[in-house]
Amino acid sequence: MNNSIHDIFFHYGFDEENGNFQLNNYSGLGDGFDGVVAQSQDGGGINNANFYTPTDGESGFMQMYLWNRKPVGNLITVTSPPSFAGNYQAYESTSIPNTLRLPIAPSFVSGELIKVIDDTDDTTDGCGTILNAGQVNGNIAMIKRGSCSTNEKMFAAESAGAVAVIVYTDLPGNFVVGGFVEDDITIPVISVKKEVADLLLNQMVSGPVEVNLSSPVSDFVNVDGDFDNLIITHEYGHGISNRLTGGRFNTDCLDNNEQMGEGWSDWFGLMLQLKAGDNGAQRRGVGTFAINQPTNDVGIRSYPYSTDMTVNPFTFADTNTLIRPHGTGSVWATMLWDLTWAYINKYGFNPNIYSGNGGNNKVMQLVIDALKLQPCLPSFVEGRDAIIAADQAITGGQDFCMIWEVFARRGLGLSASSGDGDSTTDQIEGFDVPAPGPVCTLGIDYNMNDDLISVYPNPSSGNFNIRINAFSGKINYQLFDLNGRIIIEKFNVDCNNEAQVNLVGVQTGIYLIKINADNLSTTKKIMVK
Repeated sequence: MNNSIHDIFFHYGFDEENGNFQLNNYSGLGDGFDGVVAQSQDGGGINNANFYTPTDGESGFMQMYLWNRKPVGNLITVTSPPSFAGNYQAYESTSIPNTLRLPIAPSFVSGELIKVIDDTDDTTDGCGTILNAGQVNGNIAMIKRGSCSTNEKMFAAESAGAVAVIVYTDLPGNFVVGGFVEDDITIPVISVKKEVADLLLNQMVSGPVEVNLSSPVSDFVNVDGDFDNLIITHEYGHGISNRLTGGRFNTDCLDNNEQMGEGWSDWFGLMLQLKAGDNGAQRRGVGTFAINQPTNDVGIRSYPYSTDMTVNPFTFADTNTLIRPHGTGSVWATMLWDLTWAYINKYGFNPNIYSGNGGNNKVMQLVIDALKLQPCLPSFVEGRDAIIAADQAITGGQDFCMIWEVFARRGLGLSASSGDGDSTTDQIEGFDVPAPGPVCTLGIDYNMNDDLISVYPNPSSGNFNIRINAFSGKINYQLFDLNGRIIIEKFNVDCNNEAQVNLVGVQTGIYLIKINADNLSTTKKIMVK
């Protein structure tokens, strides 16, 4: 798998010159002797994997671990009321210390389920002082997943006298509790899906619900992460994004809090699993093999990847509350996955992943080029702008409007703001595309032959001419930057075959100039140098 990842992305520009991982650099460009050292069933940890990316000329280092997961079990047994008695699925996390795990059946923790009420705005997420401590004392606390850590929830529940905690989600899909927990916390914690939580909470409205909590007799099973190709590609992907962002000698450019490294890596893994007949709405989980789930289950992220927003509802604002880097990254991967399917729907799918010309090939080229164009320590907005710039460089902006529409759908539109790229609490989403709209009419054939209209010299240091053959009258023109913002507007400009445009003083870069008059409208790309 390692060699195929290398070979595939070589074709899209992660090559010797750009710092790929390769023992012999046959072109003489870049530095060799840095093939990836990959370790399978590494003993350095469990339930994870990692990739170390040094600068070009030093080997990348991948560690793939065993995943030590209990089989999903019916950890909750309702004993009362009799009409609701039965077993219900729940999840234990192996990142929680053994002291916080449930006892092995037939021993159990028992008590009444009590939904906590706290003094925070949410009132049910256990992120403050629990107000109904008298009810919680000696019973099992039901706490909603929220903005605070598992440690804070556990501390609040144990302080109120709870004997165990069930963390539930009010969002579709399952999740597994995790995170740092203080040594002096001793009560166990498990998690349940929304479907199970809804059943339990609805029944609690009708009266007390008594339960036993215990783990299945079967012990943990070791699953080899090396058999999960998406995880392997994900880890190798860190090497790609680290060496392309900032260049092969600056591999510390994805250390800011808003960075999207985990997102690119998830996306790389998804791209190498595409096949004919797939569609964007399908559910695709990450790490499903490692945690014994079917491929269309949730996996180890909050949601499976899907273009269907009822399956994966992520928008840019979610980055303000998600845990970094994986939570933040999964929002970026969701946007890239939407973009992938916009390209496939437009250009088709090509199974030749090396050198095909389908939408999947085009978007892979786009993303690799954007990694090279974006600045060090990029924000979401800067990552988006790099993709727009890459489209301009590759095609002259052929898919400009489609790209904007994809990002805007998930809240990364024109008015979106990343704030401080080293903060994950100040993002502001926007669902708009470049306004007032003329920019996104590129490619439309207007009422006269576009070949009759030209803007020259191009590029220019600021003085351009608009030439319109066989035209005499007044024209209007607007200059837009690549984010769709109007820089200059001129109206009722005399044009007798030609009109002058003075852009002296405008910042160097690529712009779009829209020219219109009666029965005439066109947009041209120009470069101010």
